[in-house]
Amino acid sequence: MVEAFGGDEWRALGAVAVLARLKAATRSPGGSGHDFRYGELFKDGPLDITFGFGFMEELDAAGWAALTQEMVTALTSRGFREDNRRAAALFAASGRTMSGDGRFFVKGAR
Repeated sequence: MVEAFGGDEWRALGAVAVLARLKAATRSPGGSGHDFRYGELFKDGPLDITFGFGFMEELDAAGWAALTQEMVTALTSRGFREDNRRAAALFAASGRTMSGDGRFFVKGAR
């Protein structure tokens, strides 16, 4: 279903159209374990990615601040902007809730 439709649009189609799309669909090739199933990633609209920083004993407070700033710079240089309000709206539109933890960066569709 994912490869054929990438979402739930099949629910509004007739049986003949659904069957034709299912027969024409091909599954993403397996292999490395790093193959994305884009239909699943974008099924409900937004792509939600979480970055988690683990414990690195060599970093002091200044090191953590620098590492965090590197991530912010990487995101903003690629067109993302920190916007918790917009992130919450995107989550709500896709039927999900947003945790209150963390920082949320949003980039609109091209």
